Amino acid sequence: MKPSKPTLFGLSKTPPVMNLLMKRCPQCEQLSFPANAPGCAMCGTCLANSPIEPHSGVGILKGFIRLNLPLTTGLQTPVLIGELELAPGITRQAVLDVIDPNLLYPDQALQAIGVPSNEPDHYDCVFRTSNKEES
Repeated sequence: MKPSKPTLFGLSKTPPVMNLLMKRCPQCEQLSFPANAPGCAMCGTCLANSPIEPHSGVGILKGFIRLNLPLTTGLQTPVLIGELELAPGITRQAVLDVIDPNLLYPDQALQAIGVPSNEPDHYDCVFRTSNKEES
């Protein structure tokens, strides 16, 4: 199986856990996400020759909302969308796959997990709590 968005994530050595793909700026040494960003978000230095670095797929939950209407093609609703800090200075929205949203709280660590995509032979990335928190 292949990632549906190969510049964003890939399977770690312990599937279904995911790595997030980032680049480190050679000038200011800050991380940039996604890995195909043309330049550093902090200083603008070109990242074309910077190697891709796989990073822990852990995101720190800053907040979330429940969508009842799809905002993009293929988005199944209802769905929880979380605002996650992926690394210092890098915050993105992602799909949350949780059994009970009442167990979510600010600054909670969520893990990126690969799940089957609607596209054949591909997988998508969602963020989940650890199993012990939802048991």
